[in-house]
Amino acid sequence: HAGAKIVLCDTAFLPLAQEAIRRMEGAAPEIIEVVDRGFAASGAYLTYEELLSKGDPGFDWLMPEDEWESIAINYTSGTTGRPKGVIISHRNIVDGARSVSSYLEITARDRLLAVLPFSFDYGLNQLTSAVLRGATCVLFDYLLAKDVIRALARHRITGLGAVPPLWAQLAGLEWPAEVRETLRYITNSG
Repeated sequence: HAGAKIVLCDTAFLPLAQEAIRRMEGAAPEIIEVVDRGFAASGAYLTYEELLSKGDPGFDWLMPEDEWESIAINYTSGTTGRPKGVIISHRNIVDGARSVSSYLEITARDRLLAVLPFSFDYGLNQLTSAVLRGATCVLFDYLLAKDVIRALARHRITGLGAVPPLWAQLAGLEWPAEVRETLRYITNSG
């Protein structure tokens, strides 16, 4: 229903995306394959890297005419438990980053570990809050909760936002002293 022209899809989820597109009514979006660690490109679709290489460095960007124009669709189960897309405007992105970065007192000295998907509002907010305040945002794709703990230490992270299932796993692990020395805040969503 969103009228997307392209869909970025991890290699691992291509069969699911293909099936969803098969069931669609109307024009099908083009799949751009995002090749994850441990996967080889399927060869069936343009990869994200190939798409970027086709870009025109001299392109004259078109800025939005209105701050309420849509910029993204985030997906949520919300309070109903039924999956749905939520249209996000440019203004929503900026206001969300201002709000969260303000109450968490994020500064340019902070280093945030982004472990949530950007299709989730709070995941995207980790990135936008860091950009707004000039902080560092370390993008991290993890398999196990212990990998998150290691990344907190390795990257000297000062802020971590997560969701209850991850916190339940992290709570049972040993947090090294170097993490306790640098981690300034933890926050929860979902």
